[in-house]
Amino acid sequence: MVSRPVLCRTFIGRAAELEHLIGRRKSAGDAHGGLVLVGGEPGVGKSRLIAEFLSLQQRRTARIATSECLEFAQAPLGPLDDLLAALEPASEPQRFSTPQERLAATAAAFERISSKRTTVVVIEDLHWAAAELLHALRVLAARAASQRLLFVASYRNDEIVPSHRNFVAFGKLMREPSVSVISLEGFAPVELRELLRGALGGHAEPSALILDGIARRSDGNPLFAEELLRHAFDRPQASPSDVVPISLHAIVRERLEHCSDSERRWLAAAALCGTRFDLDVLTAIFGTEGSGSAESLRRLCDLQFIVPVPGKPRGYAFRHALTRDALYAEVLPSEAGPLHRKIGEALSASALAREYVNEIAYHFWQSGERGPAAAPCEAAGDAARDAVEFSDAVRWYERAVVAYGDREEDVARVLLALGRSLAALDQTERAIERYEEAVRIALRRGDLALVVRARKLMGGQLANDGRRETAIELLERTLDLVGSAEPLRTELVVRLTQYVSLRQNILATRRSLARIDPAKLLPNSAVTADYYLTRSTLHAREGDAAGWVSDFERALAVFETTRVAPMFARSAHANFAWQAWVRGDLERARRHALAANEASPVSASSSNDVALVLTLVEFDAGRYASARAWHAAVRPSTVLISRMLHALGGLQLGVALADDALVRANLDLDLFEETVVADDVMGIVLLGSALAAALAYFERRREAGDLIERFASRITSTYAYARSLLTVAALRPDLARPLGALLASHGALDELFHRGLRALFEAELAAASGDGARAETEGEAAAHAFDELGWLAYAARAVELAGAARDATRRYQAIGHTAGVRRLGRLALEPGAKPNASNILTARQHELARLVAAGCGNRAAAEALSVSEKTVERHLTIIYAKLGVTTRAQLAAYVASTC
Repeated sequence: MVSRPVLCRTFIGRAAELEHLIGRRKSAGDAHGGLVLVGGEPGVGKSRLIAEFLSLQQRRTARIATSECLEFAQAPLGPLDDLLAALEPASEPQRFSTPQERLAATAAAFERISSKRTTVVVIEDLHWAAAELLHALRVLAARAASQRLLFVASYRNDEIVPSHRNFVAFGKLMREPSVSVISLEGFAPVELRELLRGALGGHAEPSALILDGIARRSDGNPLFAEELLRHAFDRPQASPSDVVPISLHAIVRERLEHCSDSERRWLAAAALCGTRFDLDVLTAIFGTEGSGSAESLRRLCDLQFIVPVPGKPRGYAFRHALTRDALYAEVLPSEAGPLHRKIGEALSASALAREYVNEIAYHFWQSGERGPAAAPCEAAGDAARDAVEFSDAVRWYERAVVAYGDREEDVARVLLALGRSLAALDQTERAIERYEEAVRIALRRGDLALVVRARKLMGGQLANDGRRETAIELLERTLDLVGSAEPLRTELVVRLTQYVSLRQNILATRRSLARIDPAKLLPNSAVTADYYLTRSTLHAREGDAAGWVSDFERALAVFETTRVAPMFARSAHANFAWQAWVRGDLERARRHALAANEASPVSASSSNDVALVLTLVEFDAGRYASARAWHAAVRPSTVLISRMLHALGGLQLGVALADDALVRANLDLDLFEETVVADDVMGIVLLGSALAAALAYFERRREAGDLIERFASRITSTYAYARSLLTVAALRPDLARPLGALLASHGALDELFHRGLRALFEAELAAASGDGARAETEGEAAAHAFDELGWLAYAARAVELAGAARDATRRYQAIGHTAGVRRLGRLALEPGAKPNASNILTARQHELARLVAAGCGNRAAAEALSVSEKTVERHLTIIYAKLGVTTRAQLAAYVASTC
């Protein structure tokens, strides 16, 4: 095996720190130099920051020299001698009678060099400096305050502790007025992810589990992260936390040289307890040697080996997981197993047992005895799941499955929990496999209740993945298996009805609901709540607003009595918000989506549900900044409906904001084909209409029209498809006209929304056919309705179709609808452009415009048209608004160029 370094070539983060160095360099150029101390633990990026700073320096305007302090075998002022030798290579060595004479000569040399050109000198590893060097730097930094000279020195701040031989000297140096200090901390998670991406190079990206392990163990330290990543490439089959790479182990061993023998033994004992430990437990297991003296604890904290745990007077944790791992690696396996068992039992019996669930599971697992580890691992999985740490939950549940061995009842229970945690991580296929394992066990044991639970969970995964018909078939087969056994049969039929309702077939949903006898529902069960939610959804599709709301509230009341009320309440609110958005009730949709967001901790899928709904709601309300923020909050997903809605929101936002990059990022025609294969009608229509609008935005109108042909016939109601009707009307009016009958009654839509929608639909068709008068009438009616609803973008479009270009432009500007502003701006700036739907004049208006352009006054025009002068004035106001002109001269120029 050949192991090569894994490095991120791109400079990550540290913007403020780099800016400070650049600022000090500029000040030095103005004869205000000094010293910058760059501190941080090993590997945190001190040298990388300094290297980046030096790379930005103009070698023609600044002289640069570097040196380093060595731990051994170096003269006290050796680094300064090295710097001067590099800056003045031709100078002869000198002899000095006293240290003061040598220091004066050194200061004079630096002053002479910097008088010719700004000079930047770097000294690495100042923690190894002799006291004489620190004193010299203090003098040089003070003098540099009036020179074109900047010193930059790096040091390990975890070594500059009170016991350090030069602790006081460092303190004096830092107090010097011309000295500033940069303290580097580990990378934030987002910066660490960027570092790992940059370090991957041509390597295939490791699994999420490995990357999570690297992030956790490195604690933001760039060197640690890169070394762990290299270790992952060198040993791809190894666990992400099984071994400490030699390069990092050596760093820990080097730091341990600062500890006494007793302190090292104490740290080794603490390492057996894990990254977090309690002094009382250490004492119980290891006797007095495990207690640790107050002086040793302070010293180890100063050296940053350990840190106190807030709120736990006797609790401590290793500063770095890698420090603990390196110490643990030195314990013999034959010694470690029994000690782990002893620690696990001690923690289980202590008053801290509930707080140390993970640690208890860890120790029993590490003991090597699987039986005793089973229940603790399951408990740790439950705790991780409740804390929304689903990756940890998966790891513990998988261990519990192994530990339970042939205890099938326990294994099946854990498999269900494991499947749900995998589903929360969007790992659909792995989740389904775990559910199937549980079903096989349940069938062997004749446990129908477990079969139903597993199949319901499996059906949910299939339905979310766009395999709705497969989910329905699965539950139908399970119904045959259950027969007439209650309440299992009712439980299955309720869930089955939910999937049937996704077909958008009201009659089929009613028939499925009729199979349920409400008298057989238990008063306070989740099944009963699901039943009322399903009825609520049906009422929404039928246009029964009262039934829709009352059944939702009834379901919510039942959920509040269940053990998992927050999770169910979140789902219920999110579902209700979606239906409110479909109906056109944006305020109610927003209120319930936000309620869902606050209802409980979230998984990846449930957080996406809320973010996706809020993206659509805020977009329709014209709050584009908010919509974009929610869209950005959506996590990557493999679930079809999540991907479809994410693309839908991105396309709508991109087109409205004229953000070409955002449109292209979501212009996924292959995703449309996936919805077709899944026969997901809602996905086909909603995504298809958004894709068509995006293609038209890029002037690919023929493709847009062809796409509309593929989904227009699937629009059989206004439920969920109201907005798609407008897209069809704007781009393919020939296909839209037959669909107009769907708007004959408001059906499932809010009445005011329906009124605005119908008027806007007619305005689009009228504008497309050149009927300016009807477009104006319908556009004005639509604008009134959408203004009252708060649908600002729709109101602006209606005003545009009505011909009031200036008013429409003002409205588009107010909400940041860049595409609308640009579209109307082109008309104002390019009078020779061909008139379109936004500025078409009626025949009478064209005649009046030509008379005015020919020089007729209002009275003469009124006589020529046989109308009153007031009528002429009113029509001229409308003409000016439609054409975006303000004077007769502009109107004359427009008529001359277009008529």
